[in-house]
Amino acid sequence: VIDDVCLTKVDCGGITPLESPGLAIRRNIVRNVVSPLEGFNSSFHERFGFGLYIDACTADCTDNTVVNTQGYGILYQSGAVGNVTGNTVYGVEGRVLVISTFDGTIENLTTNVMVGTLPIRLMFTEGDGRILASDDNYFIQPYTNEYISMQEAEWRSMSLAEWQEFSGQDANSRAAWFSTPE
Repeated sequence: VIDDVCLTKVDCGGITPLESPGLAIRRNIVRNVVSPLEGFNSSFHERFGFGLYIDACTADCTDNTVVNTQGYGILYQSGAVGNVTGNTVYGVEGRVLVISTFDGTIENLTTNVMVGTLPIRLMFTEGDGRILASDDNYFIQPYTNEYISMQEAEWRSMSLAEWQEFSGQDANSRAAWFSTPE
């Protein structure tokens, strides 16, 4: 159990491998990634506390639980490559639960449970980030029906059904049984 991290640092994670090849990040519980903004001198005021912060390395994240982060739940960036399988992510206050950005590649995003406790996106790719294959995931987002986003020339937000049709991925994934109230 990794608990109460990033209490005084802004750009950090519960688990943060950097430039390490072939890692297996398995069966961890990461809770309460704080990432305070006090004393942070920047015009960009977004919290940078990540549960699993995969940066410039090769790492597979398997069977982890990420709870209560103020940034992202799982982040792949800066040439990071790996599989994200069997994880549960919820209680994220930032923009998204699982993201691939800045030349990050998630090769397989499978059998994960992503629970939105705020009206944020559950999965997205940004800029030149990629999710190559995604299936058998469970998306739970009671606040919005469009919780999958991708950036090409412009941002595009989609429901699971729209994402399935657009990408051909997540054929066996499912959304929560309830629908968002209009």
